Amino acid sequence: RWTPAMSAFLRELLEGEEAWTAPRLLEALQARFFVTFHPGTVRRKLLEMGYRWKRTRYVPSGRPREEEVEGFKAALREAEKGG
Repeated sequence: RWTPAMSAFLRELLEGEEAWTAPRLLEALQARFFVTFHPGTVRRKLLEMGYRWKRTRYVPSGRPREEEVEGFKAALREAEKGG
């Protein structure tokens, strides 16, 4: 039941900046193609397509502005005081 259009759709979603999980990809597939798969099927197809799982993490883009640095330092001092 898996079609090349579904693989292309997944590639399109994964090329964006958003972090995706297999269950979220499954929901997107169900909404677009009106099909039902097990999340394991989606994971298996992703592996076949060359995708691997990585833990997501938040990383700021670019250098922070001076006021952002000062705001962070102030929040850190406040947290260290227990406030």
